[in-house]
This record gives sequence, C-alpha cells and structure tokens, in this order.
Amino acid sequence: MHRHNIPKSEVFFAEALNNGGYATGFFGKWHCGVDKEYTPNTLGFQVAKGYRNEHVGTGTSGHWGKKFKKYGVGLKDIKGDTYIADALTDECIQFINEKKEEPFLAVLSHYLMHMPVQAKPELVERFKNKATTDHDNPEYAAMLLSVDESLGRVVAELKRLGLDKNTLVVFTSDNGGLNNNTSNYPLLGGKSYAFEAAM
Repeated sequence: MHRHNIPKSEVFFAEALNNGGYATGFFGKWHCGVDKEYTPNTLGFQVAKGYRNEHVGTGTSGHWGKKFKKYGVGLKDIKGDTYIADALTDECIQFINEKKEEPFLAVLSHYLMHMPVQAKPELVERFKNKATTDHDNPEYAAMLLSVDESLGRVVAELKRLGLDKNTLVVFTSDNGGLNNNTSNYPLLGGKSYAFEAAM
C-alpha cells in the first residue's frame, strides 16, 4: 500500500527534537504528507519553507523561480530567474544564523536531483565535451554540482559561525540516479526501481 501521509500515531523526529528544546526548520521538498494537516509545520517544524502547497510533480513547478513561486510555500517573492536550490540554501543559512545561539535542527531537502533536467547554463558549460563513458549528460552533472555547492555553502557557514565542531551534518539521498541521465553501475536499477541502486 502506498501511504501519502505519515500516520498521526507516529512521533516524527522533528517533533521529538522540538519537544527537547531544539529550534526546527525545514526547507524544500516534502513527501511526508499531501494534506494540510500533514505539512512540515504540523509535524514538529517551527519554520517550514519551500515545500509545495499542492500535490504537483516537479515537472509542473520546475527548478526555477518563475514557475515554482506559484507552489512553493514561503518563497512567493523569489525572482523568476532564481534557481530553487540556491533559494532553499539561502533560507536554510538564514535559519542557522537566527538560531545559532540555541540547539537547532535544519533540514535542507533539495528538489535536485529530480526531473525535469534543468541546470544553470554556466555550470552546464563546465561539463560539455568531457571525456566520459556512461555519465554523459552535462546538464544532469551540473544539477549535481548545484547540490554539492549547496552543501559546501552550509558547511562553510557552520565553520564561519564556529559551529562546525558540535554540529552533526548528515548528507543522504532517497533514491538512486535516474537511469536515462546517468549510470548507477555496478548497482542494478536506479530511481523508481526495486533493485539496490534505488537507494
């Protein structure tokens, strides 16, 4: 059975940390509930921005502000040419600065790497005409670089604030690479498959 909402009987990790005195913030893609009573701010996040207020695919909203601002909660004022990954990173860093004097949980949940394949043109140029084998989509590679840059910005800010020694940073993904755009070799499958490369 495909559940679209986390059962209310479950204690969400943000709720536990919130109850323990942590400031909690969520920024980005949310797949833990599609109904209004299951949004991030109903499951323990005091601040929640960038999740979609309608159950629409990323293909509808895209990775640029011009389409996303119609759906992204708390990001209505972003400019049309703003890359969503950058906007979410900015929001997360702002939250960290606001909560730096207290324990905090900041979840930055990017829409990358997800369809549609849309990258910053200047980053795509870095990957064109590269010698490659089965990783041969420069736009997909540029999207991955945007994720790397985002993580780098967050870690750099933690260091700047002197928080890097007592902050746990967890970097993870909920699916493997999309097979039409990259290779998951030697693992089988990829995103949406039941094989090992799905995670």
